[in-house]
Amino acid sequence: MSYPSHAIQPDPTLLQTTAWPLGLSIARGEQSGWSYMLKFGRHSDVDTGAAEDIWDGNSAWTPPTTARVHNIASSSANDTAAGTGARTITVIGLNGSFVVTTENITLNGISNVPTVNSYVIIYRMFVLTAGSGGTNAGNITATAQTDATLTAQISTGLNQTLMAIYQIPAGFTGYLARYYASMNNPVAAVSCDVKLLSKPLGGVFNTKHIIGLNSQGASFVDYKYDTIPLVLTEKT
Repeated sequence: MSYPSHAIQPDPTLLQTTAWPLGLSIARGEQSGWSYMLKFGRHSDVDTGAAEDIWDGNSAWTPPTTARVHNIASSSANDTAAGTGARTITVIGLNGSFVVTTENITLNGISNVPTVNSYVIIYRMFVLTAGSGGTNAGNITATAQTDATLTAQISTGLNQTLMAIYQIPAGFTGYLARYYASMNNPVAAVSCDVKLLSKPLGGVFNTKHIIGLNSQGASFVDYKYDTIPLVLTEKT
């Protein structure tokens, strides 16, 4: 494998124990049949009691059952085609056949703009172009037309969804290499459990791993499947 002249050359003695050269090759499109996905999320207001999903909605995320057209709208009138906020966004998800589907949406402020495609899941949205403000002025939401389910949200000023939620496309197998979690509460000593859940199509969510965090101690954990990755079948 060759590396560009500006890349840091890895220590040859480390190639037996580190996997990043293969990951770099996949990212560069040099490995036929392989792709990669980095998913990350944040929940800004976790309460005691019932578990809460890690995404921008700060509430329970409802798994979809059928493909649906979604209305895209902002809570700010400045997020519009000629506004100072976000002007266009990109929507990425899976269609009714669980195939990766992408489209660009021109915003119309607080008015709904329907997606061209129907999505069984929207797992990422990001601001494509913006006015002088450089970011989205309000919360940009994707809401299913059929049942008013909030599927995805770009929170004010972030320019991208922060949802630790994903579904494996049809015809692909996912291999989870690692996941991490952190927490922060500068006011009080608190603790929490972070659960990694997976749900095969037609099944239920199963707990695959749990990380315990404490704001006064282990507030960050990075768990790696070094030997054997976690296998996720298509549509999981």
